[in-house]
Amino acid sequence: MDSGMIKRIEEAMLHAKEPKPVDAEFETISKYKRLLESFLDQQISVAEFETAYLKAVKTDPADISDKLYQILQELFWAVDSYSPECQVWTETAFMISEQKLRQVTRQTLSKLNDICFYIAQWKLITHLTQRWI
Repeated sequence: MDSGMIKRIEEAMLHAKEPKPVDAEFETISKYKRLLESFLDQQISVAEFETAYLKAVKTDPADISDKLYQILQELFWAVDSYSPECQVWTETAFMISEQKLRQVTRQTLSKLNDICFYIAQWKLITHLTQRWI
């Protein structure tokens, strides 16, 4: 599935007429995806990303799925462990470099994209099923 199709599916889901719980989760995922992409595309600095991500995680509603929570927490621990002074060769379990933070961020973004894909499939199947019933 190409990125253009994913973007169109995301837009369609954001503008759905009848919000459902899955739509709220999709909106949460989209918010995080935009933040992660901004960081990875170097539109924001690592310090800005760190501040924005930690704030977002701490203020998000608690009604997200366990899977999404787990994915966001993995990145939370990486962001919390980031140290501007750390170099790749000085990393520990409690202190990581910007390079490692970017790697974990890319992995998280990939996982969020996978969830969006599955949400889109579920919505399509639900829509088609409702039309046939």
